[in-house]
Amino acid sequence: MRVPSAGVPITAADLFRGLTERDTVRLRDEFVRFLDVSHVGLTGTGCAAFFLILRALAARSDRTEVVLPAYTAPVVLLPVQQAGLRPVFADVSLDTFNLDPASAADRLGRNTLAVMPAHMFGIPCELEELGRACEAAGAALVEDAASAFGAKLNGRAVGAIGDAGFYSFHRGKQMTSVTGGAWATDDPDLAEAIEAEAAALDRTPLRRRAGLLARTFALSLVVRPRIYGLLHPLLAGYKDTAPHDDFEFHAYTALQAGVIRSMLGRLDAIIEARNTRARRARAILENTEGIILPDVPEGAEPVFNHCPLLVPAELRDRCISAGLDTGVECTILYGTTVYGAYNLDGASCGGHDCRRAAELADRLVLVPCHPLVPMDKLEQAAEAIRNTVRRGTGQ
Repeated sequence: MRVPSAGVPITAADLFRGLTERDTVRLRDEFVRFLDVSHVGLTGTGCAAFFLILRALAARSDRTEVVLPAYTAPVVLLPVQQAGLRPVFADVSLDTFNLDPASAADRLGRNTLAVMPAHMFGIPCELEELGRACEAAGAALVEDAASAFGAKLNGRAVGAIGDAGFYSFHRGKQMTSVTGGAWATDDPDLAEAIEAEAAALDRTPLRRRAGLLARTFALSLVVRPRIYGLLHPLLAGYKDTAPHDDFEFHAYTALQAGVIRSMLGRLDAIIEARNTRARRARAILENTEGIILPDVPEGAEPVFNHCPLLVPAELRDRCISAGLDTGVECTILYGTTVYGAYNLDGASCGGHDCRRAAELADRLVLVPCHPLVPMDKLEQAAEAIRNTVRRGTGQ
């Protein structure tokens, strides 16, 4: 048995709903109600949703800069560049592992079009201070809630708090349709502009729709720990290891909408399963010298996509190996900053002083906490990492 680093239980009922769904309208309407937001649109990927938001914002402004966290999914750089905009990087906090609001505020200027805080690992980012800074500077607040669908901050759904937000339904998220994304906003003018940009989306070819069905069915099988353990040597070569050079720009399909509608009906159970496992792992790891766990902001209701922690950089490989020895695939997420992944000059894009982001990249370990992780395996992995740090630091 080998527990994969990411996994979402896809059931026969999910597949049946996907096969019988006729359009994407009902999912969009359900998202409007679930997120308590006025406007929602569906896209082929989360990056496509971000791109549409940026294009719509840029169409009504001559500003050209977008402030990004220096440590997040590197692929978010691509929508910024393809929208003809310039990235400016702000540092993260080692207390929360999310964007540091003060660092982001320091990057704001007359040319700032938008700031994109990411709710990393399903933990809501602090938005109050950042929102005030954006409003004062005339910049839009665009939330990256790709890993945080279902999370809340002060009772409001993340991704629906700022001027706009976007979500992902990639295979490693809370709910998955293999690929897919969504955008949300309460601004009717912005929604109209986004929809105008989205009109250029390609209708998904029949061949690709058939491929999505096959991939969804395959994913429903391979994320099972026993099957994954058998197939891992074959699957390892298909995992994303290099930065993306593009993102898919297709319309969302009825098949995908049906799968997500089915999962949405049990999202509460998925969230509880994730959070229960994350709480247990954190309980084992906390109060260990050399291990840092992220703070959860006051008023936040996280949806742990993983259980993240920092360990001494020189012990990270040993910690990951210790987790793997228990049969649990612990990982590092991204091994460098966003600007480092794409070989950008840090001095020209604000990354020259993002030291905490570089430290996060060097020290981060993720323990999977998805519903397919057996609790005893989770405990063994967390204990193995804790003991590795204790031994390595002479405790």
